Amino acid sequence: MKSLIFGALGQDGKFLSEELLRMGNEVFGFVRSGSETKVPNGIEGVTYIAGNLLDKSFVEQTIDKYNPDYIYNLASFSSVKNSFDFPDLSEQINFIFVEMLLEIIRERRDRNMRPIRLFQASSSEMFGPNPKGPLNENSEMNPQSPYAIHKYKAHKSAIRFREEYELPVYTAILFNHESHLRKPTFASRKITQGAFQIALGKRDYLSLGNIDSLRDWGYAGDFTKAMIMIVESATPDDYVVATGELHSLRDICKIAFTESGLGNYEEYVILDQNLVRHFDTSGLVGDSTKINEVLGWKSTMAFEEMIRLMLHQEKKNTDH
Repeated sequence: MKSLIFGALGQDGKFLSEELLRMGNEVFGFVRSGSETKVPNGIEGVTYIAGNLLDKSFVEQTIDKYNPDYIYNLASFSSVKNSFDFPDLSEQINFIFVEMLLEIIRERRDRNMRPIRLFQASSSEMFGPNPKGPLNENSEMNPQSPYAIHKYKAHKSAIRFREEYELPVYTAILFNHESHLRKPTFASRKITQGAFQIALGKRDYLSLGNIDSLRDWGYAGDFTKAMIMIVESATPDDYVVATGELHSLRDICKIAFTESGLGNYEEYVILDQNLVRHFDTSGLVGDSTKINEVLGWKSTMAFEEMIRLMLHQEKKNTDH
């Protein structure tokens, strides 16, 4: 089987590539222009294609050339904060590209070409602040940030193309999922990297915003396995992927600083009000009953184990 991944160099793209290769899939990764065909930090065994994500003709030619069985759209302008500063870019990547991709798949079907199954990665940010949880596939959505609004519009488009044109389009509403492959701009990785660097004497403190902000955090490796299960299932549908547990940034700090041998995190963490998110979706917790019961997926890695694994990888990266 052949899989084409958009957003192949992100955290999820790398985990997904490795898992698909293990399964014997031929994997193609679409990367943005400026990247070389042999990209640094890419996954060995993946064929990377560099191009403009918004060039419909090039994207269409790429799909026709490699003729994938599955397309995973993980491409995302994923910073909620930056989406306020660059709303047009967020809209182009998070919504306009998705509509274009859906249209390409519909046009191929209309030309009697082999149907392609499309996986669209949606976001729990679509539920907005202060929701009543746990949240499932039918919960009301109230997106507030440009990022959340654009992901919501893409999510609704995916459902519309599935229902109106009977296309094999699958979506997953993904709650927060982390790993050592996260960029340090994400709070979880910022903390584990910061704690490790403080332990090495490379820095003295770590600045954070609201450390009591709550998230439903899972392990990225578990979530990418859910993506594969979803897109390989018989009936196109929507699924919430989450752990159903809430933890705070304070919890991450406690584990990370203790595991780093530093002890009490309060001696090293400075609270900076400038880092507090204005549209914080604290407290979003997911209900994954549907994917648990229909597909048999479950989150396997515990929260504390995930943070310890991230710290172990920080050390491993330094050793190399």
